[in-house]
Amino acid sequence: MMTCVLCRTNWAADKFFLGSYSTITASYNTKHIDWMMTPVSNSQKPKLLFAGEAYHREFMSSLHGAYETGRQQAMKIVQYEESVQEKQVNRTTAI
Repeated sequence: MMTCVLCRTNWAADKFFLGSYSTITASYNTKHIDWMMTPVSNSQKPKLLFAGEAYHREFMSSLHGAYETGRQQAMKIVQYEESVQEKQVNRTTAI
């Protein structure tokens, strides 16, 4: 069995996508992006986050937009984890 070291897609040849990418509609509103970029969670812990070129306000349909939204969503996870660690430190120092 061969291990895949590098995997790539071929969107242009995919019969379901044919090289598609996201684009805005006539009813586009930045509130839609804000809503979709809000983490799905219970309490404060982010459970599901969306990122990609479709979620960027300025660089929609671009690699840069996908990269930047991925970083933004990753920072939400980092911030949550840091807050959890800070609470744990505060609990142990209070004892």
